[in-house]
Amino acid sequence: MSDALVIQAHLREKAGTGPSRSLRVAGNVPAVMYGKGEETSLISIAQKEADMLYQKSQTRSATIDIELKGKHYVALPKVFSLHPVTDSVEHVDFMLVADAAKELRINIPIRIKGKEKSSVTKQGGVINLVFRSLPCRVEKDKIPPYIEIDITEMQVGTTLRLRDITLPDGVKLLIKDLGQTFLRFTGKKAAVEEVEIKAPDAATVTADAAKAAAKPSDKDAGAADKKDAADKKGKK
Repeated sequence: MSDALVIQAHLREKAGTGPSRSLRVAGNVPAVMYGKGEETSLISIAQKEADMLYQKSQTRSATIDIELKGKHYVALPKVFSLHPVTDSVEHVDFMLVADAAKELRINIPIRIKGKEKSSVTKQGGVINLVFRSLPCRVEKDKIPPYIEIDITEMQVGTTLRLRDITLPDGVKLLIKDLGQTFLRFTGKKAAVEEVEIKAPDAATVTADAAKAAAKPSDKDAGAADKKDAADKKGKK
């Protein structure tokens, strides 16, 4: 536990709205600590530490060291209750990790890498992340802070499915249908616009030719005008 984050906790005697409000006024947050075969303990931790745990998403999938009355407990932060307006943490549930446990079932958050360099972003595309976290079975000593997905080389129109994810060592995905869409890139693709020139059909060509044949040319029209003029002169 030397590398684990250490959180100082204190026992609290009473539960309920009144005692919890008094704790928050004093700068603390009510919490509970429970585990298989263990009695649920009512505890409190500092407000700043509770907010820090929530804001740092990687701590939500990592074990922490809760120090309570001189003893140390390995636990995972499982549930955060937030204030509806300020989003500050109002309550935390901690799940104790048994010393004998080899694997844990936890949700591991997803982290996207390469947004700035991705052609999807440069083309004004949208990154649609279907899963914000993934349910996994993890070896207790190999819990990753997150599962990282590199989208640097991804293109608009690409779809990633659960089977395409490379999981960290010691992590097993607890979803059976690996064909589910995990990540989709949507937006406009760069393309060359092609203009189709439609050839006239045979009927149109025949009609135009007939009109052209029926219409006298400028040369023929001029000769006819000269003949009419000569005829009129002869009669005079």
